[in-house]
Amino acid sequence: MNLYTVSASILCFPLLGSIVAGLGQCHLKKYADKLTILFLALSFYSALYLGHIFILEGNPQVDLPIYQWLSIEGLTVYHGLWLDALTATMTIVVTGISLLVHIYAMGYMKGEPGYARFFSYMSLFTFMMLCLVMANNLIMLFFGWEGVGLVSYLLIGFYYQKPSAVKGSLKAFLVNRVGDMAFVLGIATVVYCLGTVQFYDIFQALNELVSKNIIVTNRYIIPATSLIALCWFIGAMAKSAQMPLHVWLPESMEGPTPISALIHAATMVTAGVYVMCRFAPIFECAPEVQNAILLIGASGALWLGLVGIVQSDIKRVIAYSTLSQLGYMVAAVGAGAYSLAIFHLVTHAFFKALLFLAAGSIIIANHHEQNLFKLGGLNKTMPITGVAFLIGALALSAIPPFAGFFSKEAIIQAVGYQKTYFLGGDYAYICVLLGALVTPVYIFRAFWLAFYSVDRTGDEIEESPMSILIPLALLALGSCLVGYVGASGLASGNWLYESIPIYKDISLNVSDHIMHELMHPSGMIVNSFFHLPLYLSLLGIGLTYACYEKKNRFLNNLPVNFPWIYWALQNKLGFDWLYEKVLVPLVILVGYIGAMVIEKEIIDKTISTRFVRGVRVLAQWGRVIQTGYLHHYVAIMALSLVFIIYWRIG
Repeated sequence: MNLYTVSASILCFPLLGSIVAGLGQCHLKKYADKLTILFLALSFYSALYLGHIFILEGNPQVDLPIYQWLSIEGLTVYHGLWLDALTATMTIVVTGISLLVHIYAMGYMKGEPGYARFFSYMSLFTFMMLCLVMANNLIMLFFGWEGVGLVSYLLIGFYYQKPSAVKGSLKAFLVNRVGDMAFVLGIATVVYCLGTVQFYDIFQALNELVSKNIIVTNRYIIPATSLIALCWFIGAMAKSAQMPLHVWLPESMEGPTPISALIHAATMVTAGVYVMCRFAPIFECAPEVQNAILLIGASGALWLGLVGIVQSDIKRVIAYSTLSQLGYMVAAVGAGAYSLAIFHLVTHAFFKALLFLAAGSIIIANHHEQNLFKLGGLNKTMPITGVAFLIGALALSAIPPFAGFFSKEAIIQAVGYQKTYFLGGDYAYICVLLGALVTPVYIFRAFWLAFYSVDRTGDEIEESPMSILIPLALLALGSCLVGYVGASGLASGNWLYESIPIYKDISLNVSDHIMHELMHPSGMIVNSFFHLPLYLSLLGIGLTYACYEKKNRFLNNLPVNFPWIYWALQNKLGFDWLYEKVLVPLVILVGYIGAMVIEKEIIDKTISTRFVRGVRVLAQWGRVIQTGYLHHYVAIMALSLVFIIYWRIG
């Protein structure tokens, strides 16, 4: 197969599956799931072949033009595909996780109304994400960027009869529009400075871009790279759910569990991290923006993880774990360790999909009960699901040798190494370090409550069917192996193979510092016993065991002893209150003033009334000369001609 065939297969098969399942749902309803899975399997196979070319064989990047989409003065856009090791990695993750989620959905969504529609949406979601990661220009990338936002709206609001689902989908859509506006401004700045949107031209003209400035006022000038990086980071804050634009992600739990897994593990929330790593040369030329990225990412890693401790909905616990882990990825970008951000993105895809699908197995077996305090005793009735959830929890908690250990440990070390180079670096390091303690607290709290607390279900619970257990088993295997296998490949350069070019010393130094340890994964496991993060993770597990298994009185009384902290966490640190009680009413007030005062009182009563009156007066004057007699019109024309001649001569 040539590259055109392979790339077209990856991109087009999910779209074809979506069209077939969507348009043929009346006649092919029974086969919608099988057809979309077949097309996605073909896409995944093609992605593996692409990985063989660019990862195993180490071929350099290829810019594959397909057709000219636009040509206007100063701007020509060639739609095509940008193929390298980073693209291959993302396509394997997206298609692989999506394939397993599709198979899982056969069992989870069985008998649900809109069954074919659900599979059509999921395949379309996968196609949009593939457009984003395979694009060779900013316009096509933005098409995929907007596409995942649109389809996420459809999927989160899949149960459109539920008011909470409609609210959650609308919240996700609106918050992402804020980030998208900034993202478009970043693209516009690139076009203004370089006159191109093609990746190749942007990377070739990087020195020219660094030398350009954007003049806001005569006294305020912004470097072009800083403005572009800032705009794209704001876009990433919305897509990858960073504080304070993270509020939509917990609401995405209103959608079916398979789509929660797909959004959180492999598609939408990883888009922002991918874009920042793809354009790493621009971000490392904007040190102030990098500093902000580090601080915001590290803050999310700790504070949003703390909110997960008080959640009672099992899916929301895992949702807040996603927010926390995305914070680690973004902190890695801020520290200049771009390859570590992608490494954690890959390992996170496996264990986060595993946790969500295990939670879905619990929910479906317990008749859609999601409240942790209404579950319990599932270790006896759902042992396979319990083992899968445990493996995901250990990987998330960075316990060696599970996948999350290698990427998360490396990020903590990278932030610690860079802390002296950034303003607030010590704060960022403390956040990512304490995050290692918080992570096992919220995830093992959910584990003990669901599987080892007193059985509160009162029903006969059975293990999930094979269509659910097989994806769990495969994801559990990946959660055990992918970190160990990927660590040495990343360190040796055989994995990403210079697909994330970096030039600045601040990025090169941290890369050299971390990669030598990743080169020997076994040695990294041994060395972890001499580092603090492992003991913090074990302490977190021990605390939850003492609290929820041994019923330790002191730990269980913490909400009573520290009511203000508990209140703040229960209220999600006040972000939702700020939006719903302050910002939204303020926007409504401004809209009311605009509609009732400016438009109705000023425009309608003043401008419109006077304008209409003036038109009426002119019409009355004009009516005088509209007599219908030809000699009157000839006289007026003659007088007008005399006036024009006199005016021109004079």
